[in-house]
Amino acid sequence: IVFGMVNDKDISGVLSMLPREAVYYFTQASIPRAMPASVMRDKAAEAGLKGDVYDSVPEAYRAALHDSCDEDFVFIGGSSFVVADLLAFLGANIKNFFYSQNSIYLCDQIQKQIKL
Repeated sequence: IVFGMVNDKDISGVLSMLPREAVYYFTQASIPRAMPASVMRDKAAEAGLKGDVYDSVPEAYRAALHDSCDEDFVFIGGSSFVVADLLAFLGANIKNFFYSQNSIYLCDQIQKQIKL
């Protein structure tokens, strides 16, 4: 799970709903309101979530894809700004994705075609 939020949200409430067995790639969007990824990781650890910190959404996304296998599902979300950073990185020409409530689901074929 590539995950980042902004400072003015109910972070503890959201973290309590996330799966504890997932692997997290904590990051921050490129906006001033973004919670620093290291702070997010520390708050997530208090909620029993484990993961590493990445300086940017593209870096976290690349790491998640690298670490995943064909059967894995890579989720990117937490904030619309995190999703926006990913879309900017991937480019506006990608049409095979599903976007819903601050999350993006990329089709497997798209992930495999992206040259990172």
